[in-house]
Amino acid sequence: MDKRVIFLRWAALLGVALTGAAVLLAWISHGFQSAAGWGSFLLILLAAAGVGWLSFRFFSGEDQPRWLVWLVIGAAALRLALGAFWFAALPEWGYPNEIQQAGYVMFDPYLRDGKAWDLAQSDLPLTAAFQGYTTHDQYGGLLYLSALIYRTLGGSVHLPLQVVAFGAVVSGAAVLFAWGFARRLWGAQVAALAAWGIAIYPEAVLLGSSQMREAFTIPLGAALAYLLVRWWQDRRPVDLFWFGLLAFITGLITWAYLTLLAVVLGLLLFGLWLERQAPVKLTFKRSLLAAGLGALTLLAASYLWDILSRMSAFQGYLTERASGMVQAVYNRLPEFLHVPFMVGYGVVRPLLPAVLIEHGESVLWRWVGILRSAAWTVLLVLLIYASIQVIRKGAWFKSAGMLLWGSWLMVLVASYRAGGDMWDNPRYRAGFAAFQLALAGWAVVQQRADRDPLLRRITVAAVLGFGVLILWYLPRYTAVPWSSGRIENWLAAGVLIGALYWLWDWHRVKRRREP
Repeated sequence: MDKRVIFLRWAALLGVALTGAAVLLAWISHGFQSAAGWGSFLLILLAAAGVGWLSFRFFSGEDQPRWLVWLVIGAAALRLALGAFWFAALPEWGYPNEIQQAGYVMFDPYLRDGKAWDLAQSDLPLTAAFQGYTTHDQYGGLLYLSALIYRTLGGSVHLPLQVVAFGAVVSGAAVLFAWGFARRLWGAQVAALAAWGIAIYPEAVLLGSSQMREAFTIPLGAALAYLLVRWWQDRRPVDLFWFGLLAFITGLITWAYLTLLAVVLGLLLFGLWLERQAPVKLTFKRSLLAAGLGALTLLAASYLWDILSRMSAFQGYLTERASGMVQAVYNRLPEFLHVPFMVGYGVVRPLLPAVLIEHGESVLWRWVGILRSAAWTVLLVLLIYASIQVIRKGAWFKSAGMLLWGSWLMVLVASYRAGGDMWDNPRYRAGFAAFQLALAGWAVVQQRADRDPLLRRITVAAVLGFGVLILWYLPRYTAVPWSSGRIENWLAAGVLIGALYWLWDWHRVKRRREP
């Protein structure tokens, strides 16, 4: 069949699908009473689809599998559908506050979106978003984009789903770029796992459907990684131009994320450079690594120094926000261990045993919490296993090791910045989800190739440890006939049970291999 005919058929199919989505979004926006303004939604969806088309243009020379296009479309559709669901369902099933009653998932988009609409309706230039609205958007970029959508593509009525629609479709492009940089680094198998992971990872889906910065920073971070790796491998100057342009856009949305992203990408580039070097003495390589890490630390100092200089104030904030359990542990720990404890506690948040047992006001958010915590638990286990694999294979000086080092650093920075917070902490680290999921895919492929039982041992030990924690949480919310006691004792019991299983499985495998 002629390529032109095929193109026209696909264009017609896309037009029908976008028109149907536009009408449906307008109908939902008006409380299922009217589809007025569907034309504005169609323009916004076309603009977002144009961003997606440009994203695919980056891959014109790549060997893309056919399923990748459908996965990108499916990821965008999932985020778009969920964004519409939040708007329609939260007033009925969400928390009884003004934010969720208005159809917003979080406070930040609720505040920013209202100011974006006011700016769009005013006579002020949109660049005012970078000047007088720091209390509503400390960077101004997303406020500017939202106001731009309302002023140029939106209608005369404030319809928040217009901004949600644009962000949701753009968020789906993260699938494409995660596949791209993972494939260039580690091959097709890892790329497929990374693409599927970012498409359905609950934290990324939630943020991509709710007017949050991460709807843009996750795909931008993955795109910058892809362009950096492609430039390093192919040395095409045009990749540096696109890299600079996307870095500038990322900085407008949030320069703090761009600063931390520069650390991760710098480590990745350093690993790629080391892979190309001829064998050298280990002492020289260590010196080179120390120099590189020192330079990257200085690069991030503008952001991290502010956090470190406010350590005492931050500690007071954490203590004030902490749960009763955390307060009890604080009282038993020396003061110098408070921050390390809170950082470690933040790494495992949202904690799956707690989410499974706790009973909140909203059944909807309880199930969302279970999905978020279960997904992060699985990803955390895979990152731990990836770390062990990097050590085993001596890959600390390669791309996998450098990217893993950067990913762990960002997890810890997010935990330190937001502590045990259920929303900000996972949100901050989710900005680097494409890298985390690519590393998880790399670890899975390594496990399959080696038929390594270690991943099974880590997983089962984690399940047993979480089971013990569930027993500790039960008396807090049910009438079981035992008391909670000190959580330290239960944690020790969980570690002991996991270690015993580990030893048993190691002994079983060893006996099976013996002649």
